[in-house]
Amino acid sequence: MDKIINNFCCLSMLDALEQPDDSPLVYSADIRSYNISAPTALMKKNEVWLGYNVRFCPFCGINLPANLVDERFEILKKEFGITDPYDKKQKKLVPKEFKTDEWWKKRGL
Repeated sequence: MDKIINNFCCLSMLDALEQPDDSPLVYSADIRSYNISAPTALMKKNEVWLGYNVRFCPFCGINLPANLVDERFEILKKEFGITDPYDKKQKKLVPKEFKTDEWWKKRGL
């Protein structure tokens, strides 16, 4: 139970994130970002879906931590010379820690 509370604000949030095919709520650990989009089952049938960044838990209303998109880009550029981590060639140069939450946890972000 403590692990659940440490990682997510409430059990409803955890439940929604554990149901990725049915839930429109998505968590990206590598950039600490919560988004609402179409459920994964629908996204598989379409190429593009608009998503919205979530700043408050839709279940308990708590203020969620800010995403780290800009910080990730800045560190990759400054420390590794990677200017576009989504580019096919540069994506291969992104260190493994930046594909998970390891990089921001190590830096205390």
